[in-house]
Amino acid sequence: MPLPAGDPADPPAAARPALPAHRQLEHPLPGRLLRLRQRFARRGFPLLRRVRRPRDATPHRHPCGDQGGRGGHPVVTSRPLRLVPVVGTDHFEFRTADGTRLDVEADGPVDAAVSVIFVHGYTLNLTSFRHQRATLDAAGGNVRRIYFDQRGFGRSARGPRGPRGPRGTASLDQLALDLAELVEAAPGAVVLVGHSMGGMVVQALAGLRPDLIGGRVRGTVLIASARSGREIDLHGLERVARLAGPCLLRSLQRVRPVVRLAGRLPFDLAAWVMHDRRALAVHRRAFAEMVEANPLDVLADYLAAMFAYDARAGVAELGRTETVVLSGRSDLVIPVAVSRRLARSIPGARLVLVERAGHMVTFEDAAAVDDAIAGVVAKVLAAR
Repeated sequence: MPLPAGDPADPPAAARPALPAHRQLEHPLPGRLLRLRQRFARRGFPLLRRVRRPRDATPHRHPCGDQGGRGGHPVVTSRPLRLVPVVGTDHFEFRTADGTRLDVEADGPVDAAVSVIFVHGYTLNLTSFRHQRATLDAAGGNVRRIYFDQRGFGRSARGPRGPRGPRGTASLDQLALDLAELVEAAPGAVVLVGHSMGGMVVQALAGLRPDLIGGRVRGTVLIASARSGREIDLHGLERVARLAGPCLLRSLQRVRPVVRLAGRLPFDLAAWVMHDRRALAVHRRAFAEMVEANPLDVLADYLAAMFAYDARAGVAELGRTETVVLSGRSDLVIPVAVSRRLARSIPGARLVLVERAGHMVTFEDAAAVDDAIAGVVAKVLAAR
């Protein structure tokens, strides 16, 4: 309960030391609640944490070709979790056909023989592939690596409001059409790496744009992904999450400053579900920070979109590419049985099961993910 404004334990305004910039809130709180937060912070209990969202200061640049520039923009170190910087990374924005700005980072030659496009999952951003940033260094410098925030996530814009569905507000079909534009802009043959919801977006692309599969797209790596939203395992709570989850998240977004009173506990609990019980604490913390940075109404939109998603009709199209399906054996959200069904649905796909890894296998066993990606890239390069 907030103390009265005249409480003797509360120092006068002039005597209160200002909080450092990195601990100030992004959104203002009511006066008494803010004073309560400051008093706890001075005693070593930071109840509320600032979510860093850097300003969109980068110019519009083409993501993959000469228009993308050769000047080598510096790595953006203000992003959370930028623990593995890549020297010479290009950082720019890409405009989709409907004018939505996507935040993109890329490294490698702009005239490469192969481009690898990394598609992140639900609640995440492009930094979720930070362990894969150096995966393809041994490919002879002939590979372009492209990382981007999907619309609504990270530093990418949400896009215009409108009906849901292709070219609508929040749907996996919409994300797939965004990915199609990146594929068409990328140099050389393309390998798609999709994690979780990102893998679903890759499958949706196969159904919406089969002309790209086997043509521009020559390889796919699907990590902890499913063919349909109905295959997501929430341990008996699927119906509750589908019906009440989006509404609850939108309601919480309207009182986000109050939600921050809970600290990072809800996000830490989610991190435990997404990782194997033997996962490193730094991996759980990295995941929790990414989830915490998201607007809750965006999570609501895409939660509903994932449950509505079904790519089973078109997933077989990926059989025209070199495909690997990878899953952690301890994944509680996309169980191994779901990954087996996905691999069987794609002619010629190879299934890789990773021990002691959960849904965030990209963190927990980066070497296994790196080997799968490098193997597909090597085969695509050899086939050129």
